This record gives sequence, structure tokens and C-alpha cells, in this order.
Amino acid sequence: MDELIWQMSGMHRADNLRLVAELYTIYSRFHPETFERFYSRGVMLLQDFDTIDKYLLPARKLFVNIADLKDIEQFFADDSAELELVKNFWRNFSKGKTPSREQQEFLKVWHSLADIYELFNERLEELGVAYAGRAYRRAAESVLADDGETYCFIGFNALNNCEQKILKKLSDRGRALFLWDFSSLYIEDNNQEAGRFLRRNLRRFPQAFSVDCDYNKNLEVEVISSPTDVLQCKALSVRLEEIFARQGFVDKESAVVLTDESLLPQVLTSIPECVERINVTMGYALTNTLVYNYIERLIGLQQRRRTGEFYFKDVIGLLNHPYVKEKSGVVSDGIINAITKKQQVYVPVQNLADFAPIFTPASYLGDYILSALSYISATVDCERREFTFTAMREVARLNETIKNCSIPITSTIYVSLLRKTLAATRIPYTGEPLGGLQILGILETRNLDFRNVILLSADDDNFPGNRSPNTYIPYNLRQGYGLPTTADAEAMYAYYFYRLLPRAQTLTMLYTSAASERSTGERSRYIYQLEYESAFDIRRREIAISIGKPQNQVIRIEKGSAIVEKLQQMRFAPSALNRYICCPLKFYFADVERIRVSDTVEQEFTPLALGNALHRVMELLYEPIVGRANPQRMIAAITAERVEEVIEGVIREQRVAQSAISQIGCDTLRRYVKSMLRYDAKREDTYIVERLEERIEGEICGLRLFGTADRLDRTENGTIIVVDYKSGQGDSADFKSVEELFDSRKGKKAIFQMLIYSLIIRHTEGVDVQPALYIGKSMGRKDFSGTLSVKIDDGFLEDFQRHLLALAQEIFNENIPFEQCENRAICEYCDYRQICNF
Repeated sequence: MDELIWQMSGMHRADNLRLVAELYTIYSRFHPETFERFYSRGVMLLQDFDTIDKYLLPARKLFVNIADLKDIEQFFADDSAELELVKNFWRNFSKGKTPSREQQEFLKVWHSLADIYELFNERLEELGVAYAGRAYRRAAESVLADDGETYCFIGFNALNNCEQKILKKLSDRGRALFLWDFSSLYIEDNNQEAGRFLRRNLRRFPQAFSVDCDYNKNLEVEVISSPTDVLQCKALSVRLEEIFARQGFVDKESAVVLTDESLLPQVLTSIPECVERINVTMGYALTNTLVYNYIERLIGLQQRRRTGEFYFKDVIGLLNHPYVKEKSGVVSDGIINAITKKQQVYVPVQNLADFAPIFTPASYLGDYILSALSYISATVDCERREFTFTAMREVARLNETIKNCSIPITSTIYVSLLRKTLAATRIPYTGEPLGGLQILGILETRNLDFRNVILLSADDDNFPGNRSPNTYIPYNLRQGYGLPTTADAEAMYAYYFYRLLPRAQTLTMLYTSAASERSTGERSRYIYQLEYESAFDIRRREIAISIGKPQNQVIRIEKGSAIVEKLQQMRFAPSALNRYICCPLKFYFADVERIRVSDTVEQEFTPLALGNALHRVMELLYEPIVGRANPQRMIAAITAERVEEVIEGVIREQRVAQSAISQIGCDTLRRYVKSMLRYDAKREDTYIVERLEERIEGEICGLRLFGTADRLDRTENGTIIVVDYKSGQGDSADFKSVEELFDSRKGKKAIFQMLIYSLIIRHTEGVDVQPALYIGKSMGRKDFSGTLSVKIDDGFLEDFQRHLLALAQEIFNENIPFEQCENRAICEYCDYRQICNF
């Protein structure tokens, strides 16, 4: 019908974007505003103008000034119900009160729409183009060419006024035949909405031939509810197997009808092996493909970029994209590891030079996306290459349309246009229309009959769903002037449903009963109508799933000789030993099998970032005084400006995101640094700062130990003070006995680490050692002391070593398995809690 009417009109179809741009040039004469703000309103007005023309409504009849209510009457018959609807709307618009701000804004635009409509169409006449409604009006109002051809109109339902007028002209000249697809199931009942339009059509355009309009009164109807879409598709598979078992085949007389086309990928994976052939008519949505995901990531990359650098999540997302992985191999993994290691919230462009077509600042988004698609197109496999080329074609077409518009398009509008373009794009499936199981959308079932109909997503939010038009014309005015309303849209969908029934033998309706953000879980009104208004025998089936939390099973890893040998070759950091003390199983996962949890870049100034920054700042501030005697004077001489300079440099180096949380973290860092400097400047002992960030290692109790000491000071009597900076809230220098250090419930990790370092230095250098714990949150107190609460002498260290030996013997004992800890508080934040089903 659409092609016929465009042919009759002799007009040329314009692209929607071009139409909105031309409408904007007219609209802005009356209401100046940016195109970005106008765009959504422009699309809505264009739809309204299209409807006005298709229903042959004079624009000035509709967009009347409410001060001219008397003038409205000339357009209606005396005392008509439609006239009363229109009058009541305007009478009640403000109810005699001063209109609100929103009402005033509405009226301001409303009173100008008649002029805008006329000027807009004059402009389109100059350009020689039109929108569909204008072409329909032209065809309906023009004289039909006497080409001698007879037209047969088959299976139509809702006709607008232009179509009715054209059909009337052809019918009056004897050049039209009409075949309407209907059934007594819904045509004879005037209250049945499915037959609303056909009853009118049959009166105006009688059926050309006598046809059987009876229906199968023995139709088998089954309604199946499921809690999820996945189970709905599983039920579909079972239903197809039942049809095969009964018939011995599943052919073109069986149809799977999708009222929600997003379910197509799941449906295709649920087709059982007994179905030999299928024919998919609706096409595969481009939005379900990897290439669309790639485009969305490109858009996000450009939207969140800063001068010379890109947001890490966008960078990692693109580097992990399968298309980029296929092209780059391990190069992308190396860059991701570097970003994570350096904790880069924003990644400099120069670090991404290997992927220049992707990671480049875009001056025009359209050209950039096309270039980035071209970059990956050669490496995409043949099966998916069509998706990429289809996307490139649509992007190129949109770019060309935009260039033909005289209005600058912002990136926001471009992204909106691109998403709408790609959302409407389908990649056709290769199939045989006349063979195999038919998989189609509800609109594609028109004029087709099937023996077995399986209708999916039959919940009311989806079928018929909310069919309210996006319009500037209020409902009562649409009703009064005979324009289509929500009720008309619902009548159309009722027809699509009911016309599937008369010649079918089985009807299966499946719906998801669980409420979600997309649906209330309420079954379709058509199911209720069949139950209460039809004589069909309806069977019900409900798919239920039992949800129960499985019992946690104790996980035990036996060591065996191979694992013991592996343990004997390992090097142990204090953190690894602490892990074993807390949970042997966690130690096994993290240190023996080295199951790594995915590292992430922290955007805020986290406790970990605070600790790293504190160590780096203290290292930079103390580098000039290493080896200098009596450093107290030099530490006191470090200016506040120097401290701030170093802190700012470290924060820039870590690329900490600007936020309130990060600011609190930075202020905490400043406080900790100043407290530590004051403490060291006031120390009364004689010492030198000997080494910073010193790598130490040694073998003790059969354990090959290693670590990095934050700072090593040497006193005048040769004692090494092992200084460890701590920024955590739970760090403390208090403990009562060695036993506490090997008890997971006490949480003395910081002290344990310090003593391991002290023990290594004592054994490797043969000197006395003294641990010192610099706890940032406590150093501001006047009574603070960095020394531990228990005196660390030879006797204490020997006792500590005996406990360490016992720990080593347990670790290397083949008969002691790795088991879960009993303290569930430790499990709450464990990286491996999902393995343990915690």
C-alpha cells in the first residue's frame, strides 16, 4: 500500500533527519531554541503532522486558538459528540483560572503550529520532497490516473482516511477488489475490539468473493507460565518436541511468534534437534551483536575523555573487546596490566599508540566511528563480517545525511541519531520461506495461517503493551477530531492475535510470571478474554523452580608429595605467612596455585592508595638525608611547601580522581606525613637514616623469607631500627605474647610482618634489631611511641623463631591438608569466598 501511494503521489521521500532539520528552521522563527533541545520535540511534531495529513484534517481546524471556540463549531455537525469532546477539553483546560506555566508554554507552541505546518510544507514543496503523510494527502486529493489497472487489496485491517478515500475512488470506478481476512470469532460481536476496523471496512468495501469465516471450535489452547525468559524458551523446546512426537515432523505449518523480538537469540538456541529446518523472517537485531557493543564503547570512550587521556574503564573495555583482541593478540593484555599496576584512572594517549585509530581524540564522531570500524573489519571472521559491514554502511549513510543538513549537529544529537539508526537495523537470516519451522514477529503473521501457533512473551506489559502515541496532541482532541488513539492501537493488536486462531489446531501461549523492571508479570488480557469470552478448553501449566541455598561443604586440599615439593621451592613474604595463619585454604589458592583475582583500578583515594602514597612521599622526603648524621635538624627544616610539592607530585603520579572522598584521603595523607616528620625531628636518640625501601631476604626455619623494609635506621651502638609505616585503621603496636601473633583471631598482621623483617636482618647481618611501627592515625598523640608494647630482646626473638619453626613444619607436613578457617568473619571479605560457597 505504501509503495502504491508514493507512486500515485509523484513525490519523493525525504530522510527523517532532513525533515526534522527543515522543521527546525521554521520552528525557530517562532520559538528560538537550540537544535539539540528541539530534536525530540521535532520528531514528535513530525509524527503529528504525518497523522494530520493521513487523516485529511485541516491543520487550522486542529491548532485553533482557544479564544475562538465559536470558530470550532463550523468544522463539526451540530451537537455532535466529537464537537462536545473538543469543547470540553478547552473549557476544562484551565477551568477559568490563570493557566499554569506549563499550560502557557503549551499554548504558546500550540497557537503557532498551524503556521509552522503550512510554512514547513511550503519549504518541502520547494525542495521537491515530502514525508509520508503529505504524500498520502496528495495521492488522496489528486485525480487518479486512468491506467486501466485493477487493484486487489488483500488482508488489510486499519485504514487511515487517505487510504479509505483512495480505495473509494478506485472502487467507484470498478478498479478495486477487496478480500478481508476475518472470522466470525470476532467480527459478529460489536464489542470485540479485534473486529473494529474490519466491520467498518466490510460496510464500505464489500468482500469480492464469498469466503468461509467460520473458525475451529476445537482449538486446543494451553497457557504456560514460567518464572524467567530462559525457562520460557526451555518450555518452547519441550512444546516443539511434543508437536514432533504427535505429527512426526515440524514444518512450515508450525510458527513461533515473538511478541518481544529481543528474545530471538535465546529462542534460536532452544530449537530442539528434531526441527530440521527453520525460517526466521524478522532478521537479527544489530544491537545484539559484538559490533554494536564495540560502537557503544567507542562512544563512551570519547564522551568521558579528557585532554590527552582516556578513562581507564573505557580503555580496558575496548582492549578486552573480542574484535580488538583478535587483532592485537597479547599486546592489549600488556597495556591492561600496566594500567592496573600503575593504578591509572586516566590513561595518556601516548601509552595507547599501538591502537591509534581507536584511541584518538575525535573531532567529529561520525568519521571517527567509521575509521575505528574499518580498523577492526579485516580481522573479523567471515561469519561476523556482515555485521561489521552493515554497521559501517549505516554509519556512512547517517554521516552523508547529516552533511546534507544545514544545521550543525552536536555529538549528543549524533549519538542519539546513531543509536536509533542502529536499533532499527536488522541483518536478514538465510532461509527457505516455504519450508521449516517459521519464526516471526507478530506483525509478520498477517495473512498467514498456521496449524500450530506458539506465542511467546504473552504478558500484558508486552502484548499488547503500552501503545500510547508520542504526540503533542492531547487525547481528547485526538478522539474529538478522529485521530488514532491508544484504543485504536490496542484494537489493531487484538486483530493480529485473533486472526491467528480460526484455522489453527493448537495455540500455546507462554509468559513470564515473575515481576521485573520490564514487566509486572501479569498475563496478557487476551488470555483472560479467551478464558471468559470463548468456549475453548484452556489448559494451564506452571513451570516452577525450587530455590535453596546448598549446604556448604568443607573443602579440604590434601598436600601430597608434589605440593610439598612445590612448597619447599617457594619464597614466602610475611603476607603469605599471615594468609596461612588466617586460612590455610586461602594460602593454597593465592600462594600455591596462584589463583589471581582480577586487579582493578581504584578511582577514589582508597586505603591501599593512601598506603602506597604515604610510603612514596616519605621515601622522596628522606632521600636527601640518607647517611647523614643526626638528621633531626634536617627533618625539622623540611618546609611545608616542600611537603606539599612532594604530596601533589605523588597524587598526580597516581592519577587520583577528583572527588570529595579523594580529597578526604589526600588530607589524611598530609596529616600522617606531617605527624611522622614531627616525630622523627623530636627523636632524642642518635641515629642515621641508612636505607629506604630496602629489599631483604634470608632463610629461617626452612622458610625462604623475603620482603621490603620501608626504612632502616642505625643507632650509634649499631642497632638497626626497622621502621614500618602504617596507614590502616586497624593497625596497632599493642600485643601481649608471641602466641597472639600466630592466632588468626587476634589480627596482629603488622607486628608479625615487622618481626619477620627484624628476624631476617638479625640473621643476615648479625646485628641487634629493634622494630618501630609508625602508625599514622596515632602519631599525632603526645604519648605516641613507635616501639612495640612488649620488649623485643634475644629471648623474645628466640621464642618467636620457635613458633615460626612450628608454623613451617605444619606448612611442609604432607599429612596436614589445607582446610578452611573456622572464623567466618575472615571469609566475609575474602577474594575466594565464592569458591567456598560462603
